[in-house]
Amino acid sequence: MTTTIAEKPRNASIELRHGASWVRLAICLAEPFVGGSITRLAQDARVELEGDDELSSCYANANWLSGVASGAFYAYRALNAPRRVVLVTDLAGRLGASDIQVLAYAAARMIAGLLNRELNLADVDGWQVAANAISNNGLKSN
Repeated sequence: MTTTIAEKPRNASIELRHGASWVRLAICLAEPFVGGSITRLAQDARVELEGDDELSSCYANANWLSGVASGAFYAYRALNAPRRVVLVTDLAGRLGASDIQVLAYAAARMIAGLLNRELNLADVDGWQVAANAISNNGLKSN
């Protein structure tokens, strides 16, 4: 049996905190983006977001994913990189309606990391990175 490195997608994850608010987001980059939604939930995605105010407590996944999409479009444009679909594998936390910008920040930061590029991003006021990782999805056996 031979073990070779598989061409599997790299994953990125980040956790950000600000007081009682927090978010954990994990993504991988998929096929080239040719239209439709640039952010998609992976088939086995885990989504557990709690709204922190009256408005955000009514949000559906599409509302939260719009923040991820905003960050993705920004990263691809700023890096002059070909657009790829962003698969969300994990999205959890407690956020208010005004915290969608945090999802954009997280997505842009992770996409730059997955592309091995630097992206100058302004910090999101009061939010601290609690965890940040980029990893490969293992080995394939033949």
